[in-house]
Amino acid sequence: MTLKEYCQKHKITAKALAEQCGIPYSTVNDLLNKKTELGRVSFGAICRISDYLGLNLDEFRGLFGEQPDETKQNDAPQIIARNKQYWLIWEGEKVRLCRVTALNERFIGDIAAWTLRDLKVRKQLEEQNALLLNAHR
Repeated sequence: MTLKEYCQKHKITAKALAEQCGIPYSTVNDLLNKKTELGRVSFGAICRISDYLGLNLDEFRGLFGEQPDETKQNDAPQIIARNKQYWLIWEGEKVRLCRVTALNERFIGDIAAWTLRDLKVRKQLEEQNALLLNAHR
């Protein structure tokens, strides 16, 4: 189900969604009609829309065909807060996640899962590139 189908099912118009969430109508319309990617919308806007729809962030992302990877136990990622910033530590790498705020505190697990997914993809690409370079020699 897409965001547009979800809104139609629950009889929520783009205008009402925009007004209730305090988001420009054009942004909501572009999301409904898949004219813009979810990653190009501010995190605050995504949170307001998902809260208004009564969805958690993973359910909301599912409306766009996106889901964060489940973290494996042996990966042992850690989330720490230092100097008013959240950090993800995974395989000896320290990656800045976001500032410490009440809103971010609520969704830090999701933010970390998405960042971890991106780190894993980057690692796989680096490994594939190394294999290609070695095969080419």
